[in-house]
Amino acid sequence: MARSRDTESNGWVNPEVRFERSDISSTSLMIYGVLLALGLVITVPAMFWLGNRLLQAEQKRKETALLPASVEDHRLPPEPRLEYFESKTKPRVTPPRAAVILADQSRLLEQGDKARGIEPIEVAIDALAKGKLLKAREGGK
Repeated sequence: MARSRDTESNGWVNPEVRFERSDISSTSLMIYGVLLALGLVITVPAMFWLGNRLLQAEQKRKETALLPASVEDHRLPPEPRLEYFESKTKPRVTPPRAAVILADQSRLLEQGDKARGIEPIEVAIDALAKGKLLKAREGGK
């Protein structure tokens, strides 16, 4: 592999100086470097080629014969539908289910319902402030 260096050929020896008795062979180092470069030149394009082939195979597997979903724009999704903004310039929650429910509840709180025995909220708060206990409804409802 490497050639041995002989320190005693000229007769002069210094025991304080230390160095390796053999040097690395430059030819073996050059051969290793060339083989490494050739390996990289072959391996890197092979990796790109293999990656491209795998992507193409995956695309074939992902293809479908189904029509795109955009042709079914006229159909509504099944219930319950998510609420969304119809327009970005005039944000209004569509469908307005929450507004309808809250309007009914707000009307019930403000006006009450004599048929069901529900008093308006202001009357109930005033009665509680005066120390009167409210009557419990039948059935606890």
